[in-house]
Amino acid sequence: ERDRAWFRDRSWLGGLPRLGHEPWPCDGAGMPLPFAAQIDLGELAAACPESPLPTVGSLAFFLGTGAVVWVPPGDHDFSEPPQDLPPAFDEGGYPFPATKHRLSRYFFPFWPVHPVALDIPATLRDHRDPERDAAIEHAMATQLAQYVRSRSQAYGAPDGTLWWHGAMHLADQLHEAYESSARLVALRRDAVHQAETALEAVGARDRNDRSLQVAQSELAGRQADLAAVEAQRAELPDMIAAFDQFVSGRAPWQPLTLAECAVVEDFLSELHGRFSETVRYHVPASAIALSTLSLRTMVTGDPDALAALPEEQLQRINAGYLLPLQHPHQMFGLGACQQDARDGHRDDLLLLQLGYDDMMEWRWGDMGLFQFWISPQDAAQGRWEAAQLTFECA
Repeated sequence: ERDRAWFRDRSWLGGLPRLGHEPWPCDGAGMPLPFAAQIDLGELAAACPESPLPTVGSLAFFLGTGAVVWVPPGDHDFSEPPQDLPPAFDEGGYPFPATKHRLSRYFFPFWPVHPVALDIPATLRDHRDPERDAAIEHAMATQLAQYVRSRSQAYGAPDGTLWWHGAMHLADQLHEAYESSARLVALRRDAVHQAETALEAVGARDRNDRSLQVAQSELAGRQADLAAVEAQRAELPDMIAAFDQFVSGRAPWQPLTLAECAVVEDFLSELHGRFSETVRYHVPASAIALSTLSLRTMVTGDPDALAALPEEQLQRINAGYLLPLQHPHQMFGLGACQQDARDGHRDDLLLLQLGYDDMMEWRWGDMGLFQFWISPQDAAQGRWEAAQLTFECA
């Protein structure tokens, strides 16, 4: 909503927590944990009067090794992040990068949420068998569809619109690709050295022509791979300089013309044709990924970014893109996980489930799920440190 003051929302995903005087949790090594969500317990109780949780304050959820923090009620400001907070994700890439890059971001996109209760029929609540689980899942999906449409695809502009923000992101990706290519060259050199050592060993112990031919062929192949990567690394800076010049001085939220879009598409095609080894894990295959990234940034970014979002795109996102791709973000009920994982927490409360969500830059591996669990007894006594975080591959 263009006129909405998002930061007044009481429950949200991503962004920063409002911890009041509570400390930012850390793992066993003292490293601050990445923040994921904060849910107002009063809002939760209003939507779900049967909630077994307190009705005042809020719960803040952190990933990594996992932590749940109860925050007393109050008009708290957003907390200052710790100085040594590690990056949460690489923009357009994956969460929890091992090293900081130019595309690394320290907070997931800020996205307000409000709880919606799904009324599971009483006949399904008191049995423990697979048929009950399937019936509950069906009932949840049917009721959720009354509020918002499900989706199964990315949300790039269908008319092919590309903004200079996306082109600038591609320029950053190219710099990342070049910086990472030094390690790729080193790995290929190690592979050549291993093949050379293997060939020497074969020559010393076995004069069989076939064995020598195999070892020689392996060495030749690895030498060719090394030469190709070295050549690509040598030529890539010229491509980067040309594209940097192409995007220089552009306004990030100005759309590209059709001719400029064609330049980007041709550039991507050339990159994947001539520099496939060095860019394949850094550069998208087509401009639709850049369009998607820009749209996501517009709806979760600063006011200038949102103001640039075309009205038809905002309506399209609001109509069909308010849910994660596969599993919903959820509190209570059955977790969307395998039967054995459910059985392991059958008597626990599902405090929060966070599914794979490209809008949130939550690209959990294998469409996975993060789930916070706690026993009813620990929840009733406020022992939030007893909560457990699990990860389930879908």
